[in-house]
Amino acid sequence: ACEYHDLGKINEMFQARMKNKKLHFDLEKEIPHNVLSLFFVDSERVNKINPEDKKNYVRMLFAILYHHYNSDLMRMVSSSKRQLENIFPQDAFPDIQDEIYSLPIGIEEEISEVIGLKDEKAVKMKGLLHKCDYAASGHYPIEFRNDFLLSGLEYLLMQWNNPADQEKQEIQSAEEFALSEQDKNENERATVDWNSLQYFCKEKQNQNIIVVAQTGMGKTEAGLLWIGNHKGFFVLPIRTAINAIYNRLRKDMLVNSDKIDEQVGILHSEQLEYYTKNIEGSDEDIYEYVKRGKQFSLPLNISTLDQLFDFIFQYPGYELKLATLSYSRIVIDEIQMYNAELLAYLIFGLEKIVKMGGKVAILTATLPPFVKELLEQHLNIPKENQEVFIDDKKVRHHIKVCDKKINAEDIVKLYLKNKEACKSNPHKGNKILVVCNKIKTAQKIFDDVNELIKAKYDKEKEAIQMNRGVSGFMKGIGMGIAVGCVAGAMGNSYMKSNKKGLKKNVGRALRNVGDLVDNVTGMF
Repeated sequence: ACEYHDLGKINEMFQARMKNKKLHFDLEKEIPHNVLSLFFVDSERVNKINPEDKKNYVRMLFAILYHHYNSDLMRMVSSSKRQLENIFPQDAFPDIQDEIYSLPIGIEEEISEVIGLKDEKAVKMKGLLHKCDYAASGHYPIEFRNDFLLSGLEYLLMQWNNPADQEKQEIQSAEEFALSEQDKNENERATVDWNSLQYFCKEKQNQNIIVVAQTGMGKTEAGLLWIGNHKGFFVLPIRTAINAIYNRLRKDMLVNSDKIDEQVGILHSEQLEYYTKNIEGSDEDIYEYVKRGKQFSLPLNISTLDQLFDFIFQYPGYELKLATLSYSRIVIDEIQMYNAELLAYLIFGLEKIVKMGGKVAILTATLPPFVKELLEQHLNIPKENQEVFIDDKKVRHHIKVCDKKINAEDIVKLYLKNKEACKSNPHKGNKILVVCNKIKTAQKIFDDVNELIKAKYDKEKEAIQMNRGVSGFMKGIGMGIAVGCVAGAMGNSYMKSNKKGLKKNVGRALRNVGDLVDNVTGMF
């Protein structure tokens, strides 16, 4: 398909346009080159590739014909069959007459039968043709090799095992560490190892899996171990989570790598803005980095759902995404975050990816039973590839019920108590999340805490570092205390009449809170 797809450009009108840039393509006078290229395809040669599958010739014609979209292509194919002698006259093109072939009668109907998602091989052929064509035209690699992820994860283990040594000696690269570990016996190797969840994902690398694991068990590392040294997409619902994982990868796992722009990328609507603020390099370097991500050349991508699964709408050229995903590993994190409509798009897309050869891992802390049934039904994931991981030994939450309203006195007391505990345990955080069901209540508590600090705890004022920068549905008190409002507690009548405004404000609130809710040590 790559060899044949542009041969139609040798026609006289196209060549004239190449010589004179002032001339432009005129659909009324010129037949598109993707239509003319069909007449150079040798059906006998194509069918010899796989004699048992006679449809490969039709699939190749489909891929070549639709690698550009020009009006009614089927009508042009029919008219071109009648005009072939005029398009490539023997006196003007004597050397190619033996390379021109007539198209079989009824070929238009046969091509129509493989359009869309009806024929998976045709979709893959056209998608890979697009990928090769764009890479050749843009002079960029089709794919960068993933030869770093597993060694990077082993490097992460080294950091967990030797936190003190990192400051005293020069840190090995991920590749050097992986090689050095191979030469050690079991007794010499690192003592901290992957947990049962992570081992399960590592052992099931070549299979589709469903994993439910509680927060804090290392689902991110598990997902990356499952991807291994293959092309991978890590899909999350929130941009801030994507940015956080990207930062962990480049800082903790690829710390000595100067090839981040050939290894890992993010895919979301604020990709360029994020790179500009966080990645060193010229504007040209950052633009090239963004382009590699959008062209799916990078081996590891952290993405939102909309950047990948819009292929289900079958827009012109959608096959490139689906063909790329057909040889990739896709991790879906926190699937319960999607509403019913997005969930339908996701499962429909995953079904197509799996049918075409792609691998899928569902990693989540919460999996509603009906979603699990849909996944089992459409992805055919066997029971042995489904597992639940819960660490009962670790007490994660302590709950105390107080028969009184939330008040500023209790909030500040807890903050000071945590602060005292931090002296003996520097790793213990001191973030307190206060959730109220009304904006007015949240604002009042914010002001009450502020007044209390001024009146009684003035010496702690600087330590708490209050910040009223978070607006809308979320009022925040910096690193120490956060006061928030749960939008879901608002009346149904308001929600029904203000859907767009509610969605916009809640979205802004979630973005503003950012990493404020990470590592929360107390909550009211």
